[in-house]
Amino acid sequence: EELIGELGSRTCSVCDKGRFSATPGSNCTDCPVGTHATVDKQDCDGCPPGKWSNMTKVANVNGCNNCTQGTYSSAVGVTTANECNTCPPGKYSNEEGNPRSNKCLPCAVDYYTGDSSATTCKACEIGQYQIEKGKTSCVKCDAGEELKGESGSRTCLACNEGRFSPTPGSNCTDCPVGTHGTIDKQDCDGCPPGKWS
Repeated sequence: EELIGELGSRTCSVCDKGRFSATPGSNCTDCPVGTHATVDKQDCDGCPPGKWSNMTKVANVNGCNNCTQGTYSSAVGVTTANECNTCPPGKYSNEEGNPRSNKCLPCAVDYYTGDSSATTCKACEIGQYQIEKGKTSCVKCDAGEELKGESGSRTCLACNEGRFSPTPGSNCTDCPVGTHGTIDKQDCDGCPPGKWS
């Protein structure tokens, strides 16, 4: 409360929203940036982890803004959205107001993100895989190989005899009639003289 009115008719009045009076008889003061008034209006508390405020006179914790998706803050009294930390590459968050870095979740197997502050992870492209969680890219099979196996346990294997894969990430295909696969399985060669296929 603070003292208001004319001399001889003064009364104590409750501090307005977002203001506080710490000691009896003192005037009400605006809560500073990054804080909100306590329920009893005798102090200001910092916006809690996961929240921030760039305004003075915030009435209560609901007046603090959430850190956006893809970010978090474990600090108290954050004053701008830029002070919220970004989730690192390989991790994402699709929730607002995250108070800890462990709320940034690792991308699942066969997913990735190279971006900081990601809100989702991207699926590996066709011909690529990732067997570890929390990665920033996917593995592409070399030319002469193709992707085999189920999601989560994929691997690159050499093309079978008579098949080839000319570019990284491509599937093996049959060599055309009259040709055979090269040793590196990246191309097909014509049959030598005196041989046929």
